[in-house]
Amino acid sequence: MSWPAAGELHGLAYYWQWDHASYQVLGTDGKIGKRIDVPLNGKSTIHDMAFTPKYAVFLDGPIVFNAAAHAAGYEFPYMWDHGYRTRWAVVDRSGTAADVKFCDAPGACTFHILNAFDLPGGRVAVDAVTYPVLFVDDLTGPTDAKGRLDRFILDPATGTAKAERLDDRPQEMPRLDERLAGRTGTAISAPGSATAASLSRTWKRDGRSSTTTAPAGSASRRCSSRRRLTAPRTTAG
Repeated sequence: MSWPAAGELHGLAYYWQWDHASYQVLGTDGKIGKRIDVPLNGKSTIHDMAFTPKYAVFLDGPIVFNAAAHAAGYEFPYMWDHGYRTRWAVVDRSGTAADVKFCDAPGACTFHILNAFDLPGGRVAVDAVTYPVLFVDDLTGPTDAKGRLDRFILDPATGTAKAERLDDRPQEMPRLDERLAGRTGTAISAPGSATAASLSRTWKRDGRSSTTTAPAGSASRRCSSRRRLTAPRTTAG
C-alpha cells in the first residue's frame, strides 16, 4: 500500500513456515527503512492491512495453513480453524516489535480492509468486509458465506475489539482514494450483490453521512457460476 503524503510503500510479508509477519516500509530511496516482525498465533493467512498516521493494523485471523489440504494438492491449502485465537495486531509505525499491541476479536475474519483511522484515547477504527465463516467446505474461494461491511473499534490499552455493522448488503473488494487513506469520513465504493440472481453493482458509501447508494448504471451482467470443490472439515494440521 502507498502512503502518498510521504512517498512510501508499506507492505506485510508472511510465509506459512514463519511464526511471524513482517511489516516493512519502502522509502523513496528504494530501500527498506523500517521492519517490524510481529509474532502470530499460528500459520494465519494475512491478505490485507491498513494504516493510519500512527499505526499499521492487520488481522491475525482464523484461516490457517492446513497440512491435510496441502497434501491433497489444493492450490490454496488454508482452512478455517475453529479454535484459533483471532486478534488484530496494532503496530506503532514509529516503534519497535516491543510496542506491538493485540486486540482480541473472536470470530473475526476479513480478506479486504477498506480503511483505518485514529480515534481519541489511542483507539483505532478499522472498516473491513468480514465473514462469519470461510474455507470450511469450499477451498476454491470465499463462497461459504457473504461478506458484509463492518467497523472494528480497537482499544490497544485494554486489548479488546468491538464490531458494528456498517452495511448488511453482501459486498466485497472495497476501495477508496488512497490519498485519503488513514482519514475518517471518506467516500468509498465496493462491488456488491444487488439481488438473489447474483447481479453485481457498485455501492458508494459516504463516510461523512453514513449513507450508501448505488450509482446509476452500476449494475453489471450476471456472474458466471463455478464448480464447487470441497475438502475435509479439519482444523490446522
